[in-house]
Amino acid sequence: MIVIWSTQPVIGTIKARETLDAALAFAAYDQPVRLLFSGQGIRQLLPTANAQDSGAKNLGKLFNALPLFDIDTVYVAADGLDSMAINQDTLIGNPELITSDAIRQLLLEATHVIRV
Repeated sequence: MIVIWSTQPVIGTIKARETLDAALAFAAYDQPVRLLFSGQGIRQLLPTANAQDSGAKNLGKLFNALPLFDIDTVYVAADGLDSMAINQDTLIGNPELITSDAIRQLLLEATHVIRV
């Protein structure tokens, strides 16, 4: 299993798109992929109605299409949501909450971890 761990914000960088491109590439070769968002990376899961105005790409449609590519597991760090006062219901892609302990276990079980 490959864990792609995103900690970067979407605005001002192409890392958000690169994260999704990497996930899709691994999935195309039948590699099990789990996406993990923590820290500022959680902001990638916020809907960006004015993405063009803020300099970001609106990746919402791609996040919502991930199950079509057999990427069914997207995690968001619960402590990150709390610290940024973000409600899970506002996030795109229906991510699962994951605790710090569960993150440690996920990383131990992964064959590869890519942190961006």
